[in-house]
Amino acid sequence: MTQTSRSAGIMVLAGATVLAVVLGGCWNAKPTATGGSGALAASETAAVDSQTAEATTVPPVTPPEDTAITSPMNGSKKRAELLESARKKLGTSASFYVHQLYAQGDSAAVGDLEETSGQARRLFVVWVGPPWQAVWYTPVGDGAATMQRALQQVPELSPELAQKIDWSVAAAPGKASIQASLASAAKKWTGQLMSGKGAPYTVSLVRVAQATGGAWWGRAVVDPTGDATNQYESIEYWAKYKNNAWTGKAQDPEPPSPTTYFPASATVVLFK
Repeated sequence: MTQTSRSAGIMVLAGATVLAVVLGGCWNAKPTATGGSGALAASETAAVDSQTAEATTVPPVTPPEDTAITSPMNGSKKRAELLESARKKLGTSASFYVHQLYAQGDSAAVGDLEETSGQARRLFVVWVGPPWQAVWYTPVGDGAATMQRALQQVPELSPELAQKIDWSVAAAPGKASIQASLASAAKKWTGQLMSGKGAPYTVSLVRVAQATGGAWWGRAVVDPTGDATNQYESIEYWAKYKNNAWTGKAQDPEPPSPTTYFPASATVVLFK
């Protein structure tokens, strides 16, 4: 049997208790919010989804531009491409002695190159890429002013890259002056060694080369052709060019070790 009590607004149905609000002759049940069983309104759900999206969305990462400055290693693809491009720009087939070479990623490169044959020019060269193209060059010898001209002529050349180069390199003497100065020095050494006997002398320049680090080395043979009695033998010299002068020592009476006066590192032959 069911009992109903309206005075308290509570109905007891088969032992179960239900909260009811009597409105206009009917009652509505309000869902409870306990235990998470109640449904969120559509607007509330949309707000939560929006907040979640803002919290979890990660902006795309843009890879940083490669601005590292490196010195392309001998035998590397980059170094080979730079030197080949320089040959095309200079109109030469000569090999290069690379005094200095730096690249900033694949955007620009600058180098100090010397031809080992032909005109034997020593030049500063600037490249841009990719692909690598030599776009500007100038002879060494003007110091810091050269760097300023390079920066003006090639916008891709950054000050950081330009400052890696030693621009104070002096212009190397030409072949003719080197030959003349070495021959003169060899004659002088021979005259001192032989107390003036045996003059005049015939000087043969056997080889002039450049070693790692830029030092120049020369080899000369002096024949005292004025010796009618053939009293004196030929004298061979190994010499080093430094501060616009030759210093050397004769292979007399016992030849010195070639590596002492003409090191094995002097492999770049400027001329024979």
